Amino acid sequence: MFPALPRNMRRCTKDDIFPDGTKIFAGELFTWSNYVMGRSEKIWGPDVKEFKPSRWLGGERSASMNKANSFHQGPRACVGQGFAVLQSLTIMGLLFQKFELSLVEPGKLPDYGLGMTLPMMDGLPIRVARRTHRDDIEA
Repeated sequence: MFPALPRNMRRCTKDDIFPDGTKIFAGELFTWSNYVMGRSEKIWGPDVKEFKPSRWLGGERSASMNKANSFHQGPRACVGQGFAVLQSLTIMGLLFQKFELSLVEPGKLPDYGLGMTLPMMDGLPIRVARRTHRDDIEA
């Protein structure tokens, strides 16, 4: 929901037409907002604002991966995408296996700065507690 790069830009290499009929010509700059795309009902449906991890699991996963533009698509897609996803999942799995995390101020939404990245202005204060029982982890 909060992409590391909220905006992106590319230069068009040849004349083209988008599916909606919009024309773009060679040499023109094309810019888009991953931040806005991540909140678009046209892309994600009417439940766009719901926390719905199932979007990324099972049959919905392949369709969702093409909608999320974090790593781009096609010939200019990020070559490190697979490694980045694997590394993130491994770190999160190990972190949640050994520690319990909770927000210091539940319900308080962080403020974000704008720039090349989308940093939290004051960070996200969390409490970290070592897990004492392994049976509290759902399989």
